[in-house]
Amino acid sequence: MRKDITMPNDEIISITKNFSKNKYKAIFESMFWIKKNLEKMDYDRGLFRKRDASEIVKSKKFMGCTDVGLVFISLMRSLGIKATYMETISEGTLVDFIKYPDKEISISGHIFVRVEIEDISMIVDPMTFQILLINNLPAHSMFSDAVIIAEGKDFVELDMNSEEKIRKNTIKFVKKTFK
Repeated sequence: MRKDITMPNDEIISITKNFSKNKYKAIFESMFWIKKNLEKMDYDRGLFRKRDASEIVKSKKFMGCTDVGLVFISLMRSLGIKATYMETISEGTLVDFIKYPDKEISISGHIFVRVEIEDISMIVDPMTFQILLINNLPAHSMFSDAVIIAEGKDFVELDMNSEEKIRKNTIKFVKKTFK
């Protein structure tokens, strides 16, 4: 895996070369490209957060929201649109971490992407084709139990490239937020 896992390669750049110059329309074209060209595969623990956007596009297969988010961010970057990776955890998971700090809690969450065009910030769920158009409302507005625990370039930058690191960072978030 490359260090910059959302850097568009030649293949990703060629995908977006015929997308609309209208950046808002290009967001939809990117989501539809993903839907049309990538196929859902079974979960593979060995591949979880081990591939970069170009590897996912080359394989034509995604495991879940992380893979789709990476590809979407790479397509956005190819179009010159600022896109940020958003790691969320369900409220239920956070409650379990608070109640049972010493137990091995199953983590439930979702990946969103913050897209910025001019001074408009939108939260996009490229997995479900939802866009929150109201500036800076939390992902909570789309998924009632989603809590943003980290936001950055990608999961590598956030140090969340494995289930263990997601767990470690979730515990840090809980300790910091719910003292």
